[in-house]
Amino acid sequence: MPLDKKKLVISRRWHPRRVGSDLLLWMDASEPSGVYEESTFTTVATDDADPAGGIRKSGVAISLSQSNGTLRPAFKLNQTYGKPAILPDSVDDYMVPSANIVLPGVFTVVMIGFKTVSTVWSLGSTIGVGHPAITLHSDTQIYITTDGGASSATAVFNPSGNIAVRITRDVNDNVMMKATGLANTPGNVAMVGTMTFDRIMSRFGQANGAGNTFSEIMIIKDRIIPDVSLNQYICPKWGMRI
Repeated sequence: MPLDKKKLVISRRWHPRRVGSDLLLWMDASEPSGVYEESTFTTVATDDADPAGGIRKSGVAISLSQSNGTLRPAFKLNQTYGKPAILPDSVDDYMVPSANIVLPGVFTVVMIGFKTVSTVWSLGSTIGVGHPAITLHSDTQIYITTDGGASSATAVFNPSGNIAVRITRDVNDNVMMKATGLANTPGNVAMVGTMTFDRIMSRFGQANGAGNTFSEIMIIKDRIIPDVSLNQYICPKWGMRI
């Protein structure tokens, strides 16, 4: 049967898998069979409030786990856009990557979930004096910190509700931050230095705020992904845009 070129549609919509091995971490709570109750990745989490002991994505090298049952977040149904999310408690829950996530230079980080007003919503670490973090903080700003303590921040920004956040750093160490309700905004200073994450969904010395969830996290090294590309993936899936 001859090919009708008028009906041939080739999708060029951006997808995270297009970046290959530069996609260091892809945490997607909505992925079927992607969240497990144990750190051994044995029993798939399916019910509301099941423990989230392991999270992994096929084809992505770094997975997340928590062997300590008292530190495991919860798997929650019907969250952002009706899809599942991960809910750390407001005390001490966090996940451990199977290998440290190292960002020495250019990167793109995307975080999607739910944030309550004036609370911490953070990826955190225990590395170095700076305890690297990418945080929407309770003092109404977004800020990021390197291993050595260098930091860059936005001005006042205090969102609540479902939110998508994108943070990039370019070859000149300039940081740009954009989010639901926040125009593309430069950090207040350039931020030089490596960021090394040995935990996810926490901040050293300070837990995430009560009720804050994480639906999807992407950490991409060596690339700045344009917002138009990110939104081709985010909009139809999460019902919002960066």
